[in-house]
Amino acid sequence: MEEMPHFSSESYIPFVSVNEQVSDTVDTNFRERSDFGQQRNDKNILRACCNVSSSDAPWKRASKYSFGLIGLHEEINDFYGTMCPKEQETELRLKVIEHITRVVHSLWPQAQVEIFGSFRTGLYLSSSDIDMVIFGEWKSLPLSTLSQALENNGILDSDINIIANATVPIIRLVHSPSGIRVDISFNMSNGVESAKLVKKMMKQHPALPKLVLILKQFLVHRGLNEVYNGGMSSYCLTLLIVSFLQGYHKPNFEPSANFGAALLEFFEHYGINFNYDKVSIHFQSGGLYKPRRGGGHFLSVEDPLVSGKNF
Repeated sequence: MEEMPHFSSESYIPFVSVNEQVSDTVDTNFRERSDFGQQRNDKNILRACCNVSSSDAPWKRASKYSFGLIGLHEEINDFYGTMCPKEQETELRLKVIEHITRVVHSLWPQAQVEIFGSFRTGLYLSSSDIDMVIFGEWKSLPLSTLSQALENNGILDSDINIIANATVPIIRLVHSPSGIRVDISFNMSNGVESAKLVKKMMKQHPALPKLVLILKQFLVHRGLNEVYNGGMSSYCLTLLIVSFLQGYHKPNFEPSANFGAALLEFFEHYGINFNYDKVSIHFQSGGLYKPRRGGGHFLSVEDPLVSGKNF
């Protein structure tokens, strides 16, 4: 029996040659926001997307990088070496968690406090927040009660924001003594399970941490890293990268491979070739794409942990 392809057919992944204009099947909103609606001009695209001053790039070495993809690979390695979590950062964040946990247990001694998100997986930048969830029994979520207790324990009122009307109500705060941002939710187990899944994916795909951090910084630099502002969550970004690695690099993409080539292939895949109208990303059967149900021009990614839930 013929092996099932990772990408179902050309009708799902329209091919665009270097000298052709982008197909009409590409999201028109994306085309209007970029230069891809015209003939591709790689130099202009790179100049527009990567116009970053040296002060914004502390990872850049003093000596010149090699030419082309090798140089990009070298810079990605330098970026990761500079931006990946350091022991001092981890210790500071653990102190923040300890501080807030003490406040929680002073109110509800039996409550369980869990960490999820990028801090639990280790895929966080210095600008990333800490995601905490509190498990307990309340008639209604004690957002105001916890906020008041935090204010009484060294966190400024101006640094605390209760978001009660969100799909998942949270307390969003800046930990005043450290300046680290924290999101606190209640009785939501999905985040913890998602973090466990990401750690499992990291073992399956050793290249994942570098690609996650470089693409997270890409989103941060453009203000697209917050879902409530129309951006993309770290979890959804991680799923996109895993789907890309499953389909584009068989067997698994190794850490010794060229990350410059992988990064540009990632952008080409999701920025040009991917058919958002017809394809939905799933993770069953080795990451096969499936025909999209219903209309829409936006990204559709099924949560591997919750059947039927799409991002």
